[in-house]
Amino acid sequence: MSNLILELKFDPILFESQGEAYKAFDNTIRVLLKEYRLDYKNIEIYLDSQHFFLIVDKVPSIQHQKIELIRGPQKNLATTRCGKRNFMYKKFEEQKKGKDGYVTIKTENNNQYFYVEKKLECKRINEIIPSICSRLVKEVPLTYKFPLIIKSIYASYDGEPIKVELNGLKNESAIPETSKKYIERAKEHIDLEAKKQQLLFQINKSLGDNCYPYSDKLLKKSLFYTNNPNLYLGRFDQVFLDLPVEIITEALKYNPNVILLKQDGKLTNRYGILLKVSSLLDATIENIIIEINKKIQKAYKIYSDDIEKDFAKNTEELKNLVFIEDLGTMYDKVQRVKHISLTIVDLLEIGEPISTFTVKGAELCKNDLLTKMVSVHPSLHGEIGKHYSLLWDEEPEVAQGIQEYLYPQKKEDQLPQTMVGSILSIADKLDTIVGCFSSDHGPPESSDPFRIKNKTDAVIKITYQSHMNISLKRLINLSIALYESFHILRQKDKDTLLLKIMSYFNRRFKLLLARKGFNEGVIKSITSNKNTNLTLNYEKAEFLQTKLNSDDIKVAVRIYNRVNNILLNDNIEKIELEFLKDEAEKKLFENLTYCKNQYYDNIEKGELEQAFNQLLNLQESIEKMFNQTYILTDDVAVKKNRLALLGAVKELYLDFCDFSKL
Repeated sequence: MSNLILELKFDPILFESQGEAYKAFDNTIRVLLKEYRLDYKNIEIYLDSQHFFLIVDKVPSIQHQKIELIRGPQKNLATTRCGKRNFMYKKFEEQKKGKDGYVTIKTENNNQYFYVEKKLECKRINEIIPSICSRLVKEVPLTYKFPLIIKSIYASYDGEPIKVELNGLKNESAIPETSKKYIERAKEHIDLEAKKQQLLFQINKSLGDNCYPYSDKLLKKSLFYTNNPNLYLGRFDQVFLDLPVEIITEALKYNPNVILLKQDGKLTNRYGILLKVSSLLDATIENIIIEINKKIQKAYKIYSDDIEKDFAKNTEELKNLVFIEDLGTMYDKVQRVKHISLTIVDLLEIGEPISTFTVKGAELCKNDLLTKMVSVHPSLHGEIGKHYSLLWDEEPEVAQGIQEYLYPQKKEDQLPQTMVGSILSIADKLDTIVGCFSSDHGPPESSDPFRIKNKTDAVIKITYQSHMNISLKRLINLSIALYESFHILRQKDKDTLLLKIMSYFNRRFKLLLARKGFNEGVIKSITSNKNTNLTLNYEKAEFLQTKLNSDDIKVAVRIYNRVNNILLNDNIEKIELEFLKDEAEKKLFENLTYCKNQYYDNIEKGELEQAFNQLLNLQESIEKMFNQTYILTDDVAVKKNRLALLGAVKELYLDFCDFSKL
């Protein structure tokens, strides 16, 4: 097995998305290798605006063996009553069998079919590569502004060039002895990290630590669009420094080669541009700088117009902005979010000033949707709300909450860092989730236009990472009631709607725990009980994970299963003191009453170890009752009371988790 190398050079093109272009090439080559039955260990791809490099490691020199199955007629249709094969079989055999095939019989869905099994021809790699190259160029689903014009092509396997002709071009001549150097050169192109470090060295050498913080994404884009770039300096008008840096960055997002500069920790009006200046005229560079400055000037004009208007007055105008079709206006949504947020504040018993900050944040969090800046740059929603609210003298905590209520928008994004932001984020996302479920926009199956999955995951993560002990069921019921009060609840069966939403949250919570490596039994035991306090459930999962193989867990499982096995149903009856006849059952009732009070007190304080120990403290009393008391006595009232007592024990255990799943 050896390396397969492919290089395409083409006229410079501007892909609309670097990531999508890379995925398109990567997916297409993997599909083609699978289709042509070529195994491999690893694929490395490098792609920029002028080159496509591919190195496939450990590719065999010949296709792997494959048996082709061709289904024919049913046996009962292709044979006579005597079992002889009729004309239908003979026609199938004549057309499909060939020289290398043989006929067999297979059963499908209780029917027997004739099949022809044929070994496909195994071609050598030098016969296959020309077809792969041709199809790669034709089939890769790219979006770019100009045709892909191939300038040169090179392909080799195990150091030997492979003859390839594409659009009239033949592969470049290559000497086998130099193949190692070619692989090294190709891998240098592929190693974006090494190229990024070279670029960082160049930036730091020229600019020192004066660069405004930039991301890896910016550097990779620069490398993608301007292979091996050089640094050139430009500047914009000093007055534009009044703009928040987020606005300048967004205005220049289609100029990924621009690096903003700072001095003494503050943004300056100077910037660096990464360009391949060796191939550009000075006039061209000057035009690029003029174009960059025009974008900043346009953003400044929009910003100036926006800040002249009272930001708080936009709330009333939200009545003219639709939230989602059939789900009212943005103004309606703001009122619901405010109500849910206040309920969360009450449940957490936070009080002032968080309560006031949260209400104000809820009232203003959508106002920037009516600004010109957000209409031009929608991704600045939240950021603009923060800046404009500060300009209109809102409290910093309110402004921060307005910025954070959208967090996280992607899996990798950070969660809200403040309590106001966390509360607003949960309230806003929960309102959207309930609205979408009630109007058949959820749950998402194949498509997810309103990003219900992300919002559900975000609610779960924010809740447990902020240690919010709140009932998810209570908040969902509240949200459903609010939609009903606005006369826009599309699903009239509220119980069914609640069940659907809770079930979906439960599935997402299971998936989150699985991704974090929790034991399958732990996940099932936590998500099977009726507790909807996500923070408490997550903490219980962590507790059970650490104690999974301990003797204490084994004891709890044994007790729970013994109690559960004797109960006929899940109906919990009231315990009547007058029917407690034996000493053992009286002692169990006494211990249960005490341990239950202690258990819920420990749970409220977050003391899971102590709460779990309260369950274990019932062990002796339970075993004595089983050993000394006949549960299923002939006295119906006494039997019913004893089962009710055991049912209360089960109910207490289930409040912690379903131990039968461990």
